[in-house]
Amino acid sequence: MTNEYGINRYLAKRKLHVPEVIHVSLNDRLLLENYIPGEPVNRSVIMMVNQPTLEPSQIRLAESLGETLGRIHAVGVSVGDSKPENFVAKSGIIYAVDLEQAGKKGDYAWDIAELLYYSGHYSRNPASSSGLVEMIDAFLRGYRKYGERSHLKKAGGVRYLKAFSMWTPAPILLQTSKMLRES
Repeated sequence: MTNEYGINRYLAKRKLHVPEVIHVSLNDRLLLENYIPGEPVNRSVIMMVNQPTLEPSQIRLAESLGETLGRIHAVGVSVGDSKPENFVAKSGIIYAVDLEQAGKKGDYAWDIAELLYYSGHYSRNPASSSGLVEMIDAFLRGYRKYGERSHLKKAGGVRYLKAFSMWTPAPILLQTSKMLRES
């Protein structure tokens, strides 16, 4: 709880979008945050990875997601649990929620790998779809605006790919890894 509170406040002070903290009770180990009435990003990701091509609004969402994660990393924070459901889109703005595993100077490559490799597990096709490739490409374009390319390349390594081999089909993992290494 204290970790989530501290990271939430740290990111908010740096103009990143996080839920507003409403109440903290150390005695009760309770942290209440404002509900973000948007769309969990995983819902959009599920649609994107299963489409033959993306709509412009979907491309912009994927790029915004990359920008958001790049900005979070640029201020020295790793999310720790960067699955798509831990981001909410509201009026074109991406909010980072569920920051209990976040920390300063963590493994930025893990955040990228988890977000992209985990996204691939939503695909109904065991091979990579054009929508998935477009989504990853847009994410990478957004991330490079604020984040370091070296983190992308590292996320494409075997160490990270192996961690998701139980959830995501091999062709999708290999395509994602290749795109990360070539970014």
